[in-house]
Amino acid sequence: MTITRASSEDGTTVTAALVPVGSASTVGAAPTGVNVPGDVLVIGFDGISSGEYSVPTLTAVVTDFRGMANTSVSLLMRRIEHSDDEFYPQTVNVGYRLIERESTRR
Repeated sequence: MTITRASSEDGTTVTAALVPVGSASTVGAAPTGVNVPGDVLVIGFDGISSGEYSVPTLTAVVTDFRGMANTSVSLLMRRIEHSDDEFYPQTVNVGYRLIERESTRR
């Protein structure tokens, strides 16, 4: 990802596991002329622990993977136990939490 000072963006979100850490470091590097979080905010959506060690540290949205797994198993078990029932697609919301770090602090 390349962001230059001429960019009108004030923030970016990144979903790939290691891209946010690299983005925060690369965008914040002196040669680009762009400062994180002064010029652009960076946030990841996976909560990997390496975000704690990037410079600046990476803000992340962390999904409740345990809750997602429990819900998935419950839905699968219900389907197995009631195989004759008709099942329809459904939306399930699982929890998340925001871990605010340096990449979004102004």
